[in-house]
Amino acid sequence: MAKSTDVRFTYDWMPNRYGDRIQRAAVLYPLSGRLAHTVLAGRAMTNWVLQRWRARLAALMAAGWVPRPQGHNTFLRNCCPTFVHSMPRTRPCKLDWICPFCYARWVLRVWNMVDTAFPNPRHHAAEMAQAQLRMEERLDNTLPGAQEGGAEQTDEGRPLRHIQLTPGMGDAVVFPYHLIERVVRHHVSMQPPEELRETFPTPESWLRRLLERAAVRRGEIMKRMLDAGQLVGGMYFTTVEPGEDGFWLFKHRQLLMVPANNHPPLEHGRIRIYDRPTRSRIFAAVAHVCRYPVALMSADPVITAIYLRARRTQLIDGKQRRAPRLFGTYGCFRTRRVF
Repeated sequence: MAKSTDVRFTYDWMPNRYGDRIQRAAVLYPLSGRLAHTVLAGRAMTNWVLQRWRARLAALMAAGWVPRPQGHNTFLRNCCPTFVHSMPRTRPCKLDWICPFCYARWVLRVWNMVDTAFPNPRHHAAEMAQAQLRMEERLDNTLPGAQEGGAEQTDEGRPLRHIQLTPGMGDAVVFPYHLIERVVRHHVSMQPPEELRETFPTPESWLRRLLERAAVRRGEIMKRMLDAGQLVGGMYFTTVEPGEDGFWLFKHRQLLMVPANNHPPLEHGRIRIYDRPTRSRIFAAVAHVCRYPVALMSADPVITAIYLRARRTQLIDGKQRRAPRLFGTYGCFRTRRVF
């Protein structure tokens, strides 16, 4: 009997920083269908996801999917778990479009990108209050009898950098940026139209064409908003899941940092607008938009394998054709990305 190459992980404490919680909210809880209220529950749920991932890998490879043509697929089953502290620390497989653990690490990078792009609303209010006081002091110093150096003190003689916000003062200051989360869903047939079946003879080639068109349209939409001054930073991410009755379920997910006084026209999809994006609201937006596509772990492995083959790099007529890009960053998000 062949010896198993699966690593036996031991699980310890459950970290609870924002970055740790966002991974559980976007991946662990959707896959498990419940929350981890205790460390013991977090360990059990993490181990359950690991066993499910290993079983899914076996089913997908039996359906004809080859994760890495060059071999070395054993370590995919031993991708380092996240959600709780695990030992030993194995090598990540980096299949972040399907592996739940690598997908969670990708969500963490997205959250870091969005969170660092927005200023803290309370700090912004304090800065605006200080700027207003400085302006008033400069005006006062132009009057006869103004004391030298008075521009660096408030009326009570307190340095401006120590000013305290009074209750309600922060809400009165208009925050310059809004955060918009948007998810647009639509279904597309797995079979191409009758007139295109000679050009796209297989469901895989047809899906690849759909993914390429989605990438082009994504760039056009985001560039149009940037040119109109309606976008400061943006993330656009497309996921595809096997739907029902021979359809693919496309989800176009967007996180948009927009000027408070110049919103882009958005009509379709599920839309939420955060006019004062605090850290907790950014957390909620990223968790909603970046939710793991659960059907990839539960749908027919033969259908899922079609999607996985369609989005990989291909060799056509001796030339390498890169995989369609399903993720893009724009504006200030592009300069902050850590991918």
